[in-house]
Amino acid sequence: PMRTIQPASMPETPIERATVIMAYLTAGQRLTTIEVAQLCGITRQGAYRLLDTMSRVCPLLLDGGQWRLNSGDD
Repeated sequence: PMRTIQPASMPETPIERATVIMAYLTAGQRLTTIEVAQLCGITRQGAYRLLDTMSRVCPLLLDGGQWRLNSGDD
């Protein structure tokens, strides 16, 4: 069963969306693209674009369908 997760309030700007996602990822969570879409109130395609853009400057990996921070041990 897929988890449904929501931030305290829906992020409205790309910076707010990236901040929400990084808060989850730095806490060690792994998120699917659909979970990111739910968290940010955007489409799956929009979530993928957001994560892909974030991965240009952050060590994000798509691993088994879940996004996570690369710890450097991989």
